[in-house]
Amino acid sequence: MDKTLYERLEEDVRFREGLNSCMNCGVCTAICPAAEVSDYDPRMVVSLVQQKDESELEKLLKSNTIWRCGECLSCKPRCPRGNVPCYIIQALRALSVETGGTQRFEKNEKYSSAKADELNIDFNEGKDDYFKYLYNE
Repeated sequence: MDKTLYERLEEDVRFREGLNSCMNCGVCTAICPAAEVSDYDPRMVVSLVQQKDESELEKLLKSNTIWRCGECLSCKPRCPRGNVPCYIIQALRALSVETGGTQRFEKNEKYSSAKADELNIDFNEGKDDYFKYLYNE
């Protein structure tokens, strides 16, 4: 029998280390730099994952939301329950790629993988080029 998306997520050590029992206090969102400049909400992501709703999890894996986290780990030392939303996001990204759910960013977003290929941006060597493109510099 095939495993559910949630069961597959539970196999990822980042997920197991990142989710202890969220009480939805919102500290992660309050400290998150990405949430400050966009509609990204780490609390919403953690809350959604805790619900174990397969259809909602599938929507999340196909959305842009999980790609908005900058992986700065500002959330790690702040959570009173020891949750690390960034680890959960990393596990969600891996599962999204594994299941083919990822589109990175939609066409109407400023950045897309196809656009990076078109501009010949190598993210390992060309981070400056990426940021120049992203911020229209």
